[in-house]
Amino acid sequence: MADIESKLGLNREKLIALAVLSGCDYSSGLPSVGKETALKFLHSLQHVDVIERLRSWFRDQKYEMLEKKVDAMVKKDSHCTHCQHLGTRSSHQTNGCEACDTKKTCRPVQPESADCKCEWHEQSVIKQKWKLELELRKKAKQVKMFPPEDVIREFLNKNDKVERVDVAWTRPKTSQFESFMSNTLRWKGQDSRENLFPVLTCWHLRNKNDNTHDTGLMPIRIVKERVVQGADFFEVEWQAEEFEGTPPTTTEPQKLFEEKYPEMVRCYNEKLDQLRRKKVTEPKNKDIREFFRVSAKNRNGKEVVGDTTEKEKTAIEPLPTQPSESRGRRVTRARKPESRTVKTERNP
Repeated sequence: MADIESKLGLNREKLIALAVLSGCDYSSGLPSVGKETALKFLHSLQHVDVIERLRSWFRDQKYEMLEKKVDAMVKKDSHCTHCQHLGTRSSHQTNGCEACDTKKTCRPVQPESADCKCEWHEQSVIKQKWKLELELRKKAKQVKMFPPEDVIREFLNKNDKVERVDVAWTRPKTSQFESFMSNTLRWKGQDSRENLFPVLTCWHLRNKNDNTHDTGLMPIRIVKERVVQGADFFEVEWQAEEFEGTPPTTTEPQKLFEEKYPEMVRCYNEKLDQLRRKKVTEPKNKDIREFFRVSAKNRNGKEVVGDTTEKEKTAIEPLPTQPSESRGRRVTRARKPESRTVKTERNP
């Protein structure tokens, strides 16, 4: 506990408050409140009984008053840019500032150090100090019972004396498991075996003395490598006497599987290396003109591609075309008769 307090800055009460605010095994916590928000609030409380503070949210009337002040719509009046008090700088230079207790001009103050007592500045101070806690209180109103006293009592209860029980993990018995699941959940035998199989393979790999002949488990091959939550695994295909048809597959940690079957892992890695050597990789930088190359033959029978010189391009002979059916026939067109205009003489 001393290490937790020194490294995290959280004592026993603050850890309980963290569980109550952000959620734990016994309580779902406040809606939309995570670890970061809860820790930010807890670190802002120094030398305070945090659990009593949470209880006072619905006992102390000051929180209702603070909520009203924060939610009120307050307009910011003109403030002097020199002393940050009510008024303007020009009026203060002429008539002085009452808050600064001067008859002419005013005292310079930085905006963050302003001590103005106006309603807007008072609301800003309350918001800065109480905004996070008031937001948590609003969310606590949505919960039926907050803080949950039964959860707090459970965490505060000290269980120093815990009875030790010597438990040895033995190999799961398939027949007993099938009988139990059939009586309680009405599972079929195949369903029970499928759900129990990953437990059996885990037991088989963790216990080096587990004999294949006794268990009936034998890995056939490594299907592929997989990454589960950042850890390296093998997808393994097994031969099992209890399964008929398609051999079952499981996902096993690479390190654990290699300790049990180093030769199979070595053969799998060698096979991968051979496949990588045979694979021919294409060059990454390709010229876009390669996609538009057109090949043809010139008059000399030489193959010419589309991006050769202009002289060679002109030498490319056109493709032969099929003769037309109307070849050899002479087609004559009838001339359109010329229109003649007849001039008529007018009588004078």
